[in-house]
Amino acid sequence: PKVRTEMDNLKVPESLREEHEMLVDGLKGHSTGKDQTGAALRQLLKLLEPHVEKEDEFVLPLLGSLTSLAAGEPLEDPKAVMRSYEKYSNQYGRMFTEHLPIRQAIKKARGAAKKEGYQDVVETLDALAHHSRVEEEVLYPAAMLVGKAALRPLPGATGEGPSPTTSATTADSSLTTGSLSYFA
Repeated sequence: PKVRTEMDNLKVPESLREEHEMLVDGLKGHSTGKDQTGAALRQLLKLLEPHVEKEDEFVLPLLGSLTSLAAGEPLEDPKAVMRSYEKYSNQYGRMFTEHLPIRQAIKKARGAAKKEGYQDVVETLDALAHHSRVEEEVLYPAAMLVGKAALRPLPGATGEGPSPTTSATTADSSLTTGSLSYFA
């Protein structure tokens, strides 16, 4: 059974959780094959599954607060958002770095699937590659901004609520990691 954490109190965007499940499950279904595609997918899943678990733990809980922030509403659980942000800010650079071997494994699996005629697998791998780019270009930075916003009181706030912590400086320095090019 999964251990409940304080981040479990935060809402997560179900669309992103479902997309993760759909992509991973779509690959798992073909990973049992004895051919090159099956072998390549097993290698990819060894890298992908722990990474997706990190995203589910660190990124999605922060992204679940975007709607409230965009509407100018107070966060439901600002302390949980701040704790989540502190953990995520320590992982931020690694999240990008982990995409490098995943990208290579996607390329290898895609080549095998194309060669062996698994068009549905090729399409799932293309969707995974696109999803990874969206994470790097939009979702990871957005999650970082949610955490930074949680450190600041809302305009017109009375000073109650979260105050800046030293984690903000740690996260600021990790922002220099930059986005990775998929076609380099």
